[in-house]
Amino acid sequence: MIRYSRPKKCSPKSHVLERAEKFIIEATFLLYTVACVYYSPSMPMYTDVRNTLQQRLVHACNQIQTIRGRMAQLASAYNEFIDLRKQLDAHTEQVNNLKGIFGPGYVDAMYADKTDVVGETSEITPSWKEMRDGMPLWIALREYLGAAGEAKVGEAEEFLTWVEFPNVRRQSIESALRRHPETFVIRKSGKEKYISLRE
Repeated sequence: MIRYSRPKKCSPKSHVLERAEKFIIEATFLLYTVACVYYSPSMPMYTDVRNTLQQRLVHACNQIQTIRGRMAQLASAYNEFIDLRKQLDAHTEQVNNLKGIFGPGYVDAMYADKTDVVGETSEITPSWKEMRDGMPLWIALREYLGAAGEAKVGEAEEFLTWVEFPNVRRQSIESALRRHPETFVIRKSGKEKYISLRE
C-alpha cells in the first residue's frame, strides 16, 4: 500500500515577503539607473548650469559697474595726461627744430644757459646735424619768425645765412612762403615785403 504524505502548507506570510523582496530589488535597480543618468558628474543638472550662468552674469555686471566708476574717476586725469602729452611733443619738436637752426652753434647755446636746463633736458639724439640736414626751409623760417616777429624777407635771408643754414636764397625763401600760406602772412608796403606767422 502506498502512503501519500501530506503536502506542506505554504505560509501566506512567507509568500508576501518573497514578493516584497523581489519588488525592492527591482525598485533599487531602477532608482540606481535613473541616478546614474541624471546625477552623473559628466552631466550636470540643467538647474546647476543655469545657476552658474546667473552667477557669472551678476559678476560681469558688477565688474562693468566697477570699471565705469573707476573710468569716471580717472577721466579728468586721463584727459589732462593727453593734453600734457601733446604739449610735451610740441616742445620736444621745437627743441629739435632749434637744434637745426643753431647748427654748430647749438653747443655754444647750451653753454650760454647758466641754469643748465638745456643740457639736462635736451636729448643727445637727434643731433643738431641730423636736424639741420633734414629740416625744410619753411620750418627754419617759422622758427625765425616765432622769435623775430614780423620781418622783411631780406632780414630772414640775412639771419639764416648768418647761422649758416644751407641753401638760403631769396628765391627759395619766397617759394617756401608761397607753398605754406596756412603758416605765413605776406604783407607788402611799398617796395618792401614783410612776412609773419599766421595766427
